[in-house]
Amino acid sequence: VVGLMILGPLIYHLGPRFSFLIAAPLIALILWPALANFLGEKPLPAEERAPNTRVLRRHPVLCALTLLVGVLVLALLMGTFVLPEGMLVPLAIFICIAVPTSLWFFLRPEISGPITFYFIFGILTLNTDGALFYFYTDSADAFPSGPHFTAYFYTTGLGVAMVAGTLTGIVTGSDMFKTWTYRSILRVTMLAFASARLLLIPVLMRWNRSAGLPDGLCVVFVVFLQSMCFAWRWIPKQVMSAHLTPQGMESTMSGLFAGTANMSLILSQYLGGFVLQLMNVRPTGAPGDDYMLADLWKVESLGALAPCCILCFLPYFVPAASQTETLITERCDSATHGSPYERLSARWAV
Repeated sequence: VVGLMILGPLIYHLGPRFSFLIAAPLIALILWPALANFLGEKPLPAEERAPNTRVLRRHPVLCALTLLVGVLVLALLMGTFVLPEGMLVPLAIFICIAVPTSLWFFLRPEISGPITFYFIFGILTLNTDGALFYFYTDSADAFPSGPHFTAYFYTTGLGVAMVAGTLTGIVTGSDMFKTWTYRSILRVTMLAFASARLLLIPVLMRWNRSAGLPDGLCVVFVVFLQSMCFAWRWIPKQVMSAHLTPQGMESTMSGLFAGTANMSLILSQYLGGFVLQLMNVRPTGAPGDDYMLADLWKVESLGALAPCCILCFLPYFVPAASQTETLITERCDSATHGSPYERLSARWAV
């Protein structure tokens, strides 16, 4: 919060590059306790410094799948800079199909189901932050009817609202959903998040001005609600991922969960950008953005409603269990038990 309070005035008065000059030496301070060994760690004996391949030998499929997700994330990031748009779309479609298929084939159903559900949900959210940036910050010449937020308000005001919403969601959600099942939590939080996004439509269509409601107040309220709904959904997801971790595979499973989440975020940006282009929402900050932003409300509405379409598949992907129940009851040390891959391997072995 302190950083957000300082960042807004810095960008507003000194420009965005100056904030990096201040942040870089502060970030580098973390090297001091690490290099000085403040934690008091002791060097390993020479015979124990070789790479530990025990986990890799015990769970080769899970390790390979985690590495594959990491490679695909890097491919997406690098492709953004080096591939033409005509090749990015097929690459994104291939990954959208390959990742869920691989998860279903190689992982046990208890693990593959929730990861696949969150992966598809993340993609369907349709990230529109790029277009919203221009909507919020365009000058009066570029977008005469826009909110015309300053860099200070956009960075600090909305940033503080986001942090406040997240903290509120964490504090209230832990007690509110303590006895709820994962399915019930997802139904409520996904519908609540969709409703929060739809509350932005009156602002995008400028109806709030006709009602005499200031843009800043409306947007801060929407950002607060979206962040609170996100926190309500995020905490149970973390609890579920902990219950779905096979014994001794905590780091690898954490990497798999984080990798698929990051990939869905990137694909959501790709898909959101594609829909924005399709709807001719292509603001540039130059005069004429009022025409380019006219259909932004349609894309935002689609991004709010599209994730709700997968709610009907919730019983097939997410367990009907509470946050205190054990999700893996058989072969707790295996990530592939009961998967199609393991069943086929057993047949081939015979």
